[in-house]
Amino acid sequence: MSKLQSNILKYAAQDKYFDSIIDQICDYGFMIRFPFFERHGAYQPFALSTEKLDTPEKAQQFSNGFLAMAEQGAFRAEIRLPRFSPSSVKFHLFLHEVMHFYQDMLGLYFIPLKEQGKAPVMPDVHSFVRLFLFCEAWAEIEAIRTSWALREKGDARGWDGALKSADWKDLAVFYDSRLNEGESEAKVAADTFRKWYSGYHRDVYEMQALKIYQHNCERFLSDVENTENVSEFLRIVDIPNVIETFIPKDMMPRYFSQIDWHHDVFEKCKNPIAMSECLTIEQRMGRASNDVLTDIKCGSPPYIWKRLRHLEISQSQHPPAPAPEQKNG
Repeated sequence: MSKLQSNILKYAAQDKYFDSIIDQICDYGFMIRFPFFERHGAYQPFALSTEKLDTPEKAQQFSNGFLAMAEQGAFRAEIRLPRFSPSSVKFHLFLHEVMHFYQDMLGLYFIPLKEQGKAPVMPDVHSFVRLFLFCEAWAEIEAIRTSWALREKGDARGWDGALKSADWKDLAVFYDSRLNEGESEAKVAADTFRKWYSGYHRDVYEMQALKIYQHNCERFLSDVENTENVSEFLRIVDIPNVIETFIPKDMMPRYFSQIDWHHDVFEKCKNPIAMSECLTIEQRMGRASNDVLTDIKCGSPPYIWKRLRHLEISQSQHPPAPAPEQKNG
């Protein structure tokens, strides 16, 4: 690990919230790359494909194979930071991108496990875009909050990076100025979160989400014989349900309680082109009417790793009961 990479990790670990995430990504396995042509930070979620897991034996074989490959480093998380950006920008962007790893580990991208010849249960297009924007907004607000808090403790590297960022400077200045006016941090963070949705970057993320969704649909349905009733496999996913179901209580930001998640700003695309594309996809695939999230089998490697790891720990803490003593007739 380079000195810069080590310094980035140590910087993030100064914050209690991010220290927990750093512990988890170190346990999971990761790499930080500095590509020549990267202009922004990046973390790329993906999902696995497998044969149809239609028996308990196949499911166990998948779990065993996954854990073996994970031990070999096959699924290491990759974070990319722009090589030629100032080091302070790299510090700030790392906070944003490592939040995406944490979101991925929670299953918040809802990219399903693809089983051969089987249509997976997955979010409808509106839900996917809604979740994609939520993850981006949450990642950046946590990066701003933490950069500001560490500056207050004497380490301004990440905060300086936020102020040098063409994308996030305005949000950082807004957050700082509101705090200086004496408002509570939770109120300011909630307002900054909402403000994220009115930025020019929203158009970019909406189009990016749609591109990913269309690519996923092509991959998931390419080997499915009957695609006439695809809408049966679509689910409506709203943000309040995701927050309540998937985010651990001890990692739940306090400012979430001050946001009206049913406000129109969080519900639909705002970019006219994206809105039109959403409707086109909906007409082709049908409209979802089911909101049962437990039907979605997540294929994210960090999510699967966390689930299987938790299962291993649980089983080690509760060993099977001994077999009853055999008695001779």
